[in-house]
Amino acid sequence: MMARGNEGKRIFRGVRDRDRFLSLLDDAHVRYRTLVYVYALMNDHYHLLIETEKANLSKAIHYLNVSHSVYLNRRYGRSGHLFQGRYKSVLVDKEPYLLELSRYLHINVVRAGVEDRLNDPRWTSYRYYVGASDKPDWLCTDWLIDRLGGDWPTVRRKYQEFVMDGLRSEIRSPFQDVYRGAILGDEVFVEKMKKRLEEEIGEDHEVPGYKSLSRWYAIEDIVGTVCEHFALTPGELKKRRWGFLPRKVAMYLARKYTDSTLREIGDYFDVSYSAISQNVDRVANSPSARKVIDEIERRLEMGPI
Repeated sequence: MMARGNEGKRIFRGVRDRDRFLSLLDDAHVRYRTLVYVYALMNDHYHLLIETEKANLSKAIHYLNVSHSVYLNRRYGRSGHLFQGRYKSVLVDKEPYLLELSRYLHINVVRAGVEDRLNDPRWTSYRYYVGASDKPDWLCTDWLIDRLGGDWPTVRRKYQEFVMDGLRSEIRSPFQDVYRGAILGDEVFVEKMKKRLEEEIGEDHEVPGYKSLSRWYAIEDIVGTVCEHFALTPGELKKRRWGFLPRKVAMYLARKYTDSTLREIGDYFDVSYSAISQNVDRVANSPSARKVIDEIERRLEMGPI
């Protein structure tokens, strides 16, 4: 899962902030029985490859984000939202994807231009995979034995070589296989999770198909992705006139990728219920808008990593 700072702002300003967040992961392990496989704490967002014994992930992440927000607000005398909308999460079939995902997330700090932080446990869990002996209880690395084979020194060496190979070459993102921005696995796993999600979420009679899977996105997430694509701020996007392409694209994607009603989307963009419906039809038939939408949808399907 991933949670991003509101409007791209920093959620970690120093070492103490990172230490504090890692202590919260320990608390979440005790409170919610969470188990973390990989973590990567960037300046303005964080990634967790996380598992829960019970279906309580949202409660665990809510605890992490609220606790960290309160801490940061008090420490720096700030106010307002720290995180941007709802966190982004993907259900993962860990057997075929865990190894690739662990590498992809660990080297995220290198792709972000802070290569010297790969071995720093305040940034990533990588150090615990390649030799550190002070691994926290909430971090799970034992699965590497089954995946790579051999004793621990051999496994650690193999994993280090595996990650370094990923740094030296252009590796394919595992998130290219994500279904509807929500599920990562083979066809059997996808169908199983789709059925489970539909049973948990319930039928959405206003929207056909599996639109309810789009609950993994909030309107703010869509607007943030569109703004990044067009190099705009959310305020600039919302205040422009009706014919402004980024605004039209954001409305279209909010309708497609969120569970918000037409009225809720209209309220967000300060337009009428019917105007959103008309916009969807026009944008869907516009070649210029379609090209932009295809580019942004690829980012949404892959996940903001």
